[in-house]
Amino acid sequence: MESPPTIFLVLAGVGALGLLLMTAITPFLLRVTTAIEAFGIVAESLGDTLGAPRLFRVGCPLILMIALGACLLGAVLLISRLFASAA
Repeated sequence: MESPPTIFLVLAGVGALGLLLMTAITPFLLRVTTAIEAFGIVAESLGDTLGAPRLFRVGCPLILMIALGACLLGAVLLISRLFASAA
């Protein structure tokens, strides 16, 4: 039995990668960009309402990143403590 030409294997790999991008990564990116857009709309409206648009464009992401960092740090510490007590 003869092996298929390399070009068919490359085309199959590119097709599989394209299918993976369409089914797994694109919906995730769509949700992320939608969340960023919604966050921008809320920050802009709060800034216009309270008279400090620059403060809300910079401050809101900063507070969000601090909160996410604290959650991530807490999760890492909890996991490390669980693995340390198991050993």
